Amino acid sequence: MAASCYSNCSSLNLTTCTPLQKAIELGAVSEVHYDEDGCYNPKEYMAVVNQGDKFQQYSDFIGVFMLMFGTFGIIGNSLSIFVLLKKEKICFNYLLAALNFFDTFHLVFAILDVIRNNHAEAYPESLLAVFPYFHYPLYRLSLCCSIFIIVSVTVERFLAVTRPHHRLLSNSSRALLYLIPCIVVSVALNFTKFFETETVSYCMDFTACGCGYHSRMYVRPTKLRLSRNYIMFYTTWTWVSMTSIIPFLILAILNWVIWRRLRAAQETSKMLKTNDKHQDKEHKTSLSSTTILLCTVTMFLICHSPRLFLSVYEAAMINSILHCQSKRLGITPIWYLYAMASVQLLQVINTSLNFPIYWFVGNFRETFINLFSFKCRSESTKQVSDWDTQMSCMSQHSSCLSIDRGKVEMDMFEKNNNSHSSN
Repeated sequence: MAASCYSNCSSLNLTTCTPLQKAIELGAVSEVHYDEDGCYNPKEYMAVVNQGDKFQQYSDFIGVFMLMFGTFGIIGNSLSIFVLLKKEKICFNYLLAALNFFDTFHLVFAILDVIRNNHAEAYPESLLAVFPYFHYPLYRLSLCCSIFIIVSVTVERFLAVTRPHHRLLSNSSRALLYLIPCIVVSVALNFTKFFETETVSYCMDFTACGCGYHSRMYVRPTKLRLSRNYIMFYTTWTWVSMTSIIPFLILAILNWVIWRRLRAAQETSKMLKTNDKHQDKEHKTSLSSTTILLCTVTMFLICHSPRLFLSVYEAAMINSILHCQSKRLGITPIWYLYAMASVQLLQVINTSLNFPIYWFVGNFRETFINLFSFKCRSESTKQVSDWDTQMSCMSQHSSCLSIDRGKVEMDMFEKNNNSHSSN
């Protein structure tokens, strides 16, 4: 065991038992050198453009907001699921509940990702051991499920406004027809994610120089993840197409049609006023659902547009990136790292704002207030009932007193009459 451990004490500061810093890490390099393909030495590049470890400071700053929005989102999404399952038993509400479910899972893994990247000492080693099979693939899987369910909600609303007879199918059965394909496609798309990373343990035996024995575990990409064809055809084009380009096109086109139909329906309802309460309620429910959808999709497009831009940029640069990597060099600019950190924050914001959208749009707020004010109303009703009972008893007691008083006065009157008659 000891023979396979790293034991070169010359790499340590024997006074503090900490690794010695190399000159390149101390900022000795003041200029980045590029070759004929525009490739650079990654350590040299970061020493120049990332002096003072500015990117890590920015990452820590972004991480604070991710923790804040993530915690708020988990609480809000949990409340949303509870309320949505208590609302009308329609397919739209079932799909929204599923969306909040997967968004919550995504937020949990996003928080774990912040802890792992910015606070590694707080990340449990037990989770690090199963990182390739738990954290890494499920983090991506939850994102895919959220994206595909938003598309499914859009398709459901599109069919509801264009083909009303489609709603004759049972709501729960129709919801499953949307959810099962979303989950199956997400699992199929992310199946290889379970084979992209692996954990490796290594040891450092510095007992000879008095600095002790240390064991560490870290995560590294597998040969599959580093394969050129895998990066080119799956990581780049398949992933970008399935999670960015195709969903964006579907959402943009269908929601444009839904918005046009909504405008037409509002104008028609103003012209044709009806007294049918059932039809009016159904129209309001449909209007509320459509408005919630449009707000949800708008927020999704805003928050995921930078991710689309970065995905397209990476796809356009993939040949140059792989060419430089084959020479153990880099070509990706520093702004790409900042943009990637910002994109992760935007994804957390998008998955954490479901509750505010539902609260300010539609009749979600009324259902929420009715559900969570039930206990207060019950206690208030009980207090009123007790008060009525007390008042009833008081009124009965006062009536009894009045009767007794009247009886005494009659007795006194009769005695006076008898005394007068005897005289």
